[in-house]
Amino acid sequence: MEAFSKTKNEECFFVTILISKTSNLDLMQDIVKGFKMELRNLRDRNARLNPRWNIQVFGQVEIDCVPYETWGEIPDERRSALDEIPSYEISSDSTDIWIPHAHLGIICPGLYRSELQEVLSKQFPGKNRVDIKKFEKYEDADDNFRDIHSYSQKHLAKNKLKTKRDNGRIVWTSEKWSLKSQVKYWCFLAKLRRGFSPLRVRIRSMPLPKQKSTLESVDLASMTQSLASAIQKTKHLPILFRTA
Repeated sequence: MEAFSKTKNEECFFVTILISKTSNLDLMQDIVKGFKMELRNLRDRNARLNPRWNIQVFGQVEIDCVPYETWGEIPDERRSALDEIPSYEISSDSTDIWIPHAHLGIICPGLYRSELQEVLSKQFPGKNRVDIKKFEKYEDADDNFRDIHSYSQKHLAKNKLKTKRDNGRIVWTSEKWSLKSQVKYWCFLAKLRRGFSPLRVRIRSMPLPKQKSTLESVDLASMTQSLASAIQKTKHLPILFRTA
């Protein structure tokens, strides 16, 4: 992407944000649309106060599916994070929980990682909800973003679950979604207009008002009038010294 080809790794971050969870896949486009608006408003609000916050955000929303019956088998850290994010229409007879999360490349020259973490975590509160990583040093920024874009479109349709063996040892296994869940997911993607466009996040830098230079900010007419008034007053000053 052109925006990343013109920047440096140290000015970019790879950010993942857990958005919410729902059992109604039909709500997904509205959920993503609301997230993108929330993120843009956050950027605009901060950029008006501090130009360093005129950041650019690019990426895509990926969707995971966790069967309700296996909720207790997902990794503890992930489950604790998912428990705290907002819920939309989680019905009592839900079989699947759909979890949209955004993988983003953020261009923010002049901002520290800690500043970005603080503001995003305040806007999207919850344990481990916002994860921020530096761009990899062995690739340029453009290639780093390509990796993020590819990662957000992996469509593995798998979950990492813990299984307890007979000897009491817990092992991690990767299980495919049920065929019914996969059909729901692929049908949802097929109905999207303009490919994956509804799931893409693109927030370019906003035009900020130009600060006037010192000369531009001076009222020349007022300054001229003041100078003329001062000269006029000097004509009435007493003459203290006379030349011979």
